[in-house]
Amino acid sequence: MNLGALDRRPSQLSSFLELILQDTRLASAVRVLAIGSPFGYGGVAESTTLLPLTRSALSGVCHHQGEQDQWSEDLLGSINEDPWIALILTQLCNLKELKVNVRHGAKHFDRIVGRAISREKPFLEKPIFSSLSHISISWYDVDEGGLRLYRVLPFLKLPSLRSFHGGMITEDYPVEDDLCETDSVGEVDSPQSEKPLLRTSNVTEIEFSASNGKRGMFDAIYSCARLELFKYEHADGGVPGDFFDPCAFRAKSTLRSLWLDYDSRHYSLCTESEDRYFGSLVEFTALRNVHLRYTQLLDMGIDAITPPATPLTDTLPFTLETLRIADCFELLLPILVSQLHMVVANRQERTPNLVEIVLRGTFGDREAPQDHSTWPRVYKIKQGVYGATGSLRASCEESGIRFHIEDNPN
Repeated sequence: MNLGALDRRPSQLSSFLELILQDTRLASAVRVLAIGSPFGYGGVAESTTLLPLTRSALSGVCHHQGEQDQWSEDLLGSINEDPWIALILTQLCNLKELKVNVRHGAKHFDRIVGRAISREKPFLEKPIFSSLSHISISWYDVDEGGLRLYRVLPFLKLPSLRSFHGGMITEDYPVEDDLCETDSVGEVDSPQSEKPLLRTSNVTEIEFSASNGKRGMFDAIYSCARLELFKYEHADGGVPGDFFDPCAFRAKSTLRSLWLDYDSRHYSLCTESEDRYFGSLVEFTALRNVHLRYTQLLDMGIDAITPPATPLTDTLPFTLETLRIADCFELLLPILVSQLHMVVANRQERTPNLVEIVLRGTFGDREAPQDHSTWPRVYKIKQGVYGATGSLRASCEESGIRFHIEDNPN
């Protein structure tokens, strides 16, 4: 059974919980669960008491009476949907796909995830997440911030998980005070509050959107030895995106798609740390699709207007099929076009499978009249950009390579 966007209001979640508690076959049949994005808080509960089946379910998952009393109080208080979502998840033993948004202070969700993955009571006899192959977890709150990476890394330990998407994930680990934080019943929020140990994960696809990786998402990348796709879109939040260390990618023989860029709603802060050269991609022997920013792809050093120290032809993987270069500027086109001319000329020897080149940057004419009825705004590509890339387009056409220019509307 595939459930669409489940209404996350506490009154609706409680009804769904009661339904699956009444019919365990229904709970076992749920394979896909998506819990809709929150729009404000849920309000006050419609009942002052919990139904018997709900109380029984709580008794089965809580470790002690104090925890059960606090959870019951949170369910009835309906401050947000966290206690309901956590209890629902304890009943879905055959779930394969999960999409959920998490607020600040989602302690019940964290607790259940930690216990399920560690196979603690009651999940030793009644495991959940044992069939979970895809998860999409995003941060949502009225305050600025994000979901800390250490809170979602435990999902990568699931043997069945293959695909992970994280939205608004921040890579900072808790300070000592956070590690000792307790809830109102005196239980330490563990193991989620501890920096996780690196281990091999079976995940093959990782995507981070609108996220902030201060350490290049090192722990997530390094734990996946058979990674096939990695996509990261940075959201600055006033903090520059640090460089990604190629050494973190143990999956050099399996990685097929690499995408590193800024999120469409954020801008480069033009700092040295975010413009560091990624390094040669030659050792990535399965890499087919590459999407990198101009300064990450070319070894330009601090001066971005001189030819790169290492020619682009010497850094691209032999298996390359699609090359997308983002964050380009008209001023930089002469150097970039020159480098790409060499790539096309040496295609048969260096990149025989190359079929597409895309340049994306600030290429639109912002001063020309625009149709303000459309969003995002579509700007007409400057004639100077077409002129600067005309010879490259012709070379690509002669070699059977598709060539595109895209304007970044931001």
